[in-house]
Amino acid sequence: MIRPIYLYGSGVLREKAAPAELEKKEEIKQLVADLWDTLADSEGCGLAAPQIGESTRVVVVDGDVMSDVYDYLKGFKRTFINPEILEESEEKSTYNEGCLSIPGVYCDVVRPKKIKVAYYDENFEKKVEEFDNLIVCKTFSKAYAMANLRVGYCASNLKVADMLNSV
Repeated sequence: MIRPIYLYGSGVLREKAAPAELEKKEEIKQLVADLWDTLADSEGCGLAAPQIGESTRVVVVDGDVMSDVYDYLKGFKRTFINPEILEESEEKSTYNEGCLSIPGVYCDVVRPKKIKVAYYDENFEKKVEEFDNLIVCKTFSKAYAMANLRVGYCASNLKVADMLNSV
């Protein structure tokens, strides 16, 4: 089901999301399906559960939507349940990005060039995966921040908090 995307200032985006309760498999499966439906209906490549009103640590990333520019993203789709960043490279990359919860605002953001992530996939299997390309790292890192650090952090990281607060 396509759900509305919550915008900057929404209460659910101001709180730290709770870990997904893995024993509630059917609820999580429905949330994941809703995230994928909502993401497919948007112009984004990543979406976190708080962005659709659920204060739960679940993130989906669809690299396929950018595969016309980055061919290595063809077929790249991941569901991250209770993701945890285990390692980040010291080497950083800068990328101009936006956020579905802060529409129309783009700026340069510095992110790790490589990350190692532990998570449960959509089949509730524990995974550890390393990502070493800029687009996947930036998309996951941003959605991870939305689920773990609240949109206020993301906005300040995007250097737009003052501008948004004045609107």
